[in-house]
Amino acid sequence: FFHDCWPCGLEILQATIKEVKVRIPWSQIMTQSILVIMQDVEVRAVVHCEDEVDWQTVVAHMQRSYLRNQHDRVEHAPFSTLTSGPTAAFEQLRQRLVDGLQVQVNRAELVLESRHARHIPSHSLSSAVPEGGAGSPTREVLR
Repeated sequence: FFHDCWPCGLEILQATIKEVKVRIPWSQIMTQSILVIMQDVEVRAVVHCEDEVDWQTVVAHMQRSYLRNQHDRVEHAPFSTLTSGPTAAFEQLRQRLVDGLQVQVNRAELVLESRHARHIPSHSLSSAVPEGGAGSPTREVLR
């Protein structure tokens, strides 16, 4: 279902965040979540489809690099069977912090660009803005 209504890939060209605040409840670190608050997030991306050969090459290279890095991490990771002591306590704290992390975004703007008319919904063609002449990507801003 999702594949039918969303493109195969988004290439993020630019992402900015105007302000980031991190609230850490130091006195209740094991029971309260860390809160990351982002103000004015802006993302500009290009929509790609599975039939774009250049995009397939880029994605295949990224996937191979990711798998190679993951394999290296696993091979070089320290093996520990400790279930108590300082190492286990640190692991529990780390896991708790990651699992309980909360993110709040106060304003976000996503600009999608494409060279394919099929990516722009028919109801919004009148609001699509060509960026710079023939052959330029078409833009649609989602807020």
